[in-house]
Amino acid sequence: MFEGLRVIDMTSVVFGPYCTQILADFGAEVIKVEAPGGDVFRYGAPSAHSKAMGPGYIALNRGKQSLVLDLKQEADRAILRDLLADADIFIHNVRAEAIERLGFDYNSVRALAPDIIYAHCVGFGSGGPYAGLQAYDDVIQAASGTTTLLPRADGNERPRYLPSLIADKVAGLHAAYAVMAAVVHRLRTGQGQHVEVPMFEAFSSFMLKEH
Repeated sequence: MFEGLRVIDMTSVVFGPYCTQILADFGAEVIKVEAPGGDVFRYGAPSAHSKAMGPGYIALNRGKQSLVLDLKQEADRAILRDLLADADIFIHNVRAEAIERLGFDYNSVRALAPDIIYAHCVGFGSGGPYAGLQAYDDVIQAASGTTTLLPRADGNERPRYLPSLIADKVAGLHAAYAVMAAVVHRLRTGQGQHVEVPMFEAFSSFMLKEH
């Protein structure tokens, strides 16, 4: 389905990588860009064979190419600019202020590739009171009220997380849908766009279907 599309993936942990893993499964060429220290999820539950290739990391990053860039260095920023100029989709989870300092905010990237689909994975929507704050799965499970669900089912009053990175994965699915919709839009109009995918809002909407 996505053969011929190039994705520059500058995401880490689960939310963004789950999205780009789906795009890779659909045939896109995904180039995962990591800082010199690597995606921190590489070191979660490390395997016996390699501390930097944990099974969760491998599962979320299969089918991708890998590139290490130190974006504090101008030479490496130039490499990323060259990649973006020939890309269809750029997806990252760097906070807005930091990505702007690096020179890869939407307007800067659009100057390189006017029809690019620019997807920003965030913890909270930019129009809300928590805009700009970082978020991980446990934060979103708590903020959305999900940690109150198990006590309702088993009588143990202690709030608890669901035993899955469910907020990250649900948000990753929403990001994949959003990118696919943007691809359809570009096919119809020739125009790229800036797509924001907030984990809190996406997961709250998902959970509030029945709660």
